Amino acid sequence: MAIIHTSPTGCSTIPLLLCRRRMAVATRMVTAWVGDPAAIKRLRVRFSAMIEPGQTLTAKGEVAEVDGRRVLVRFHAEDEKGEKVLSKGEAELEL
Repeated sequence: MAIIHTSPTGCSTIPLLLCRRRMAVATRMVTAWVGDPAAIKRLRVRFSAMIEPGQTLTAKGEVAEVDGRRVLVRFHAEDEKGEKVLSKGEAELEL
């Protein structure tokens, strides 16, 4: 696992996940909802805050558009404190 150490003062000893791991979290959340990873045609997300290993995240979203078999889902994820850790998420799916 790739980790970095960061804090507002730059001297934290808490390991935090890198962007590619956070993108994997977003991909898993969308895949869990749609059921088939091949249905994901495009995935975008903004990393709003760092995610610590072991944190529990809650994904929330809505179907924003439907055009035939194409579906656009907008989503975000929050940590245990309700802080958005992933925001402005969009998944383009083909069902």
